[in-house]
Order: sequence, then structure tokens, then C-alpha cells
Amino acid sequence: MGDETAIIRAFLFDNENLKVGESVVLFGAESKVIKEHIEIQVPREGKVDKARKRVEEVNESFDISAKEWIEANE
Repeated sequence: MGDETAIIRAFLFDNENLKVGESVVLFGAESKVIKEHIEIQVPREGKVDKARKRVEEVNESFDISAKEWIEANE
């Protein structure tokens, strides 16, 4: 997934609203650090809808998931 700022790895449940190249809005999504890499997860209780505004350009040169992250202690 991506927008004009960056791309990120995302794990979403199958959804008819997911089509390559379409803009979506995620509800109930969480960012998680998994094996030192950040990703977006939308659980079964979450929702994926079509966005009202289309993302025109995706910045593929900055991959947030490629960087190693350390999860903060809560």
C-alpha cells in the first residue's frame, strides 16, 4: 500500500473493495512491528472502503517496511 509519502507492507483480509490501483480507506487498522519491520494490519473486525479522494501518485522510493524498527516498550 502507498500514498504520496511512502509505501508500506499491509496485511488485509480478502475484501471485494481491494483492487490494485484503487484508493481505499482503512478502519480499525493497526501498525505493528513484526520481526523488526513495520506493517499495517486490518483485522477481521476492521473495514476497507473505497476512498472519496484518489491517491494520484505513490512514492515507491521510500519503503517504510524495509527499514528496521524497534518496538517501543509500553
